[in-house]
Amino acid sequence: MIKLISKNLLNIEVELMEMAYNTVRKRAAGSLLKLYDAYAKWYSTCITFEVSKADLAGMVGTSPESISKNSKKTSS
Repeated sequence: MIKLISKNLLNIEVELMEMAYNTVRKRAAGSLLKLYDAYAKWYSTCITFEVSKADLAGMVGTSPESISKNSKKTSS
């Protein structure tokens, strides 16, 4: 039980450090990779999924406007 709690605490600490020090672009990429990893378990072929800017912003811990601004930088 204590090992499980300490593992969860370590995971939360890593996530907080990433939120504090990584750029919005890097955090968004990390969130999309986590989604891919979660769904790749069940699908053996290429997967696609739709994520709204608001949902991605919620996962990343930023505003939808920041997601928009950073996705425009990526596509140009």
